[in-house]
Amino acid sequence: MKFPYPPAYPFRQETTLSFYPPVSDNSLRPWDGADEYLLEVLSRDFPEGKIPRPLILGDSCGALTVPLAGYDPIGLNDSCGSRYCITGNLRDNGYEGDPVFHEFHGDFPAEAGLILLKIPKSLPRFRYELERLRERITNPVTILAAGMAKLLPPSFFETFQELTDGGEYSLIKKKARYYRGVLTPVKVESREEHRFSWEGKELISLPGVFSYGKPDRGTLFLLDRFPRIPAPATVVDPGCGCGILGIQAALTWPEAKIIATDDSAAAVESTRLSARENGLEDRFDIRHTHILEGVDDDFADLVLCNPPFHQQHRIQLETGFAFITESLRVLKTGGWLFLVANRYLGYEKELTRQFSKMKILGQDKKFRLYMCRK
Repeated sequence: MKFPYPPAYPFRQETTLSFYPPVSDNSLRPWDGADEYLLEVLSRDFPEGKIPRPLILGDSCGALTVPLAGYDPIGLNDSCGSRYCITGNLRDNGYEGDPVFHEFHGDFPAEAGLILLKIPKSLPRFRYELERLRERITNPVTILAAGMAKLLPPSFFETFQELTDGGEYSLIKKKARYYRGVLTPVKVESREEHRFSWEGKELISLPGVFSYGKPDRGTLFLLDRFPRIPAPATVVDPGCGCGILGIQAALTWPEAKIIATDDSAAAVESTRLSARENGLEDRFDIRHTHILEGVDDDFADLVLCNPPFHQQHRIQLETGFAFITESLRVLKTGGWLFLVANRYLGYEKELTRQFSKMKILGQDKKFRLYMCRK
């Protein structure tokens, strides 16, 4: 669909944006009012289009990256799926070659003249991103951080004020708001990792990782009903988060190899740290990838899955269905899938359609645990 540029927008016209992979809900757009508001601010601040090199953090589908592609933007994105989507939209709009995305947890380049940040839904993640940016920049730089106003309680702006100079917020427009300030270099390392224990296991999670700092209820529901099957040689944990399912599998089956994947680079790093903390790093193959992309067909004996069903704040059932399809693909014939999900999502029909056997192994008022066999 065509992206609606603000009046007198000087940078690029006739951009189209799509979801990759496509979604069935036609009411969803691959941009939001915060994207539009940021571009409107740029059109006002740089009417001739002579903007400094931007660092773009958290662009989900390319609404900022595509129109600013001619300015050699520095792309920082935690989500592998978002990187895939941005790449597809750049190609659709005539840009050749693959963009370079930098790891937020690594030594990303910071020679930007302007920072554009889409505010994440997690306040600890927002603080972590601002602190990490301050560590990397070499000169004071203006930052514009935007999000949908209803998702920005006062604590977000208080954090922004604390970590920037001259922090101010805008009026609400198209249900969006932006913050403006100046980031000044501060050479203090800040990981903001959260450590917690669960039944003798030490777990580490970084800000922004699902259920930051504790096991979520769905995962606990699966852990309380952990599979009792013949020892698998290969266990796959898609959407690994802080790595708790994979670590339990490694301790339950000492000979098993664990493949852990996640769309989030922060989750991949968290699982790596958790595996190392428990002396299991050599048993893990940890990958930053879209669901199970790159894992061979007919390879695994067991998949342990607590699939996500949100894209930021939007419910997106296609994601859960994709986890089911990918789990089937990587399993050997006779392999097992143990999947926990909210009851109301109604995965029974899809699981029955794809697997030869499906059984509800346990349920309560909120969750169901499905046991499936290929």
